[in-house]
Amino acid sequence: MTQGGPYRLWDRVEASVRAWREAGAPSQDRFTIGITEKRQVVACPDHPGLVWEPPGS
Repeated sequence: MTQGGPYRLWDRVEASVRAWREAGAPSQDRFTIGITEKRQVVACPDHPGLVWEPPGS
């Protein structure tokens, strides 16, 4: 596989899936989305380690 651009997006996808599985694969309704002018965050309050921000935010 070849990755291009300023971010290695597929590596981030794999790391995110791995973290989600290690947390017991919490369901979608356990996640929250926070959006401000400067930041976007998806998080699972039950598992503080499950926090994602889009690249560049």
